[in-house]
Amino acid sequence: MSLLALFLFAGCVGPDPDDPANPGGNGENGGKKDDDKPFFTADIPAEYNTTSPEQGRNFQIKTNISDWTATSDSSWCHTNITKGEDYGYELVILVDEFSPRTDNGDCDYCQPRVCTVTIKAGSTYSHTLTVRQESRVIMSTELYGKPVILNPAGETIRIFIRTNCISWTPSTDADWLNVKRIDNATLELSSTARKDSDKARKATVTVVSDLDSYTSTSRTSFTVADADVALSGDDYGYGDHIDWD
Repeated sequence: MSLLALFLFAGCVGPDPDDPANPGGNGENGGKKDDDKPFFTADIPAEYNTTSPEQGRNFQIKTNISDWTATSDSSWCHTNITKGEDYGYELVILVDEFSPRTDNGDCDYCQPRVCTVTIKAGSTYSHTLTVRQESRVIMSTELYGKPVILNPAGETIRIFIRTNCISWTPSTDADWLNVKRIDNATLELSSTARKDSDKARKATVTVVSDLDSYTSTSRTSFTVADADVALSGDDYGYGDHIDWD
């Protein structure tokens, strides 16, 4: 009777869930420990927002499906899959920083853009990731290396700031020059009168984006000077220098 009870007790014990050789044991991700049942686990959000200087983002994936895919519908957004160990994979989403964004001329890289990345593993897993790349911050002027010349008697002028940033701050390194932001695209320069005994003055004005002040495109600087208009070549009537000795 004792031997019979032992056999009956053994028949009631279920399979060991941690035994890889036991086909009745459940493994991770809801799949069995054997490789026959496909599984795919990934923590990928529905949307991924990135700024322009950022180059990519990594996602860790566990799957026993070797032919799964991740494809982008836009040429500026790239996908790269790297296989690791223990069913591990790494999916990298890469975005271009400087590629054209629209057909709007030299300002085309200012515009934000959106694409879709589709991750698919047969009938086991399907997911779409919306990638949004914000505008590349632009901060420049139309001076192209030329200085701003102000009247030594004092003058107030306004110059155009070419930017797609609605918040920026100007500064100057000289106490004779005041700078003021008028609106999103206008900078006001105001100088005090120069004393007759003073030499010509020069200052550097810097304009920096309040959103992103760390990249080269998010700041610009230029030189401001005062010149004696009475001593210019135009006022002396030099003309085009024809018939000079």
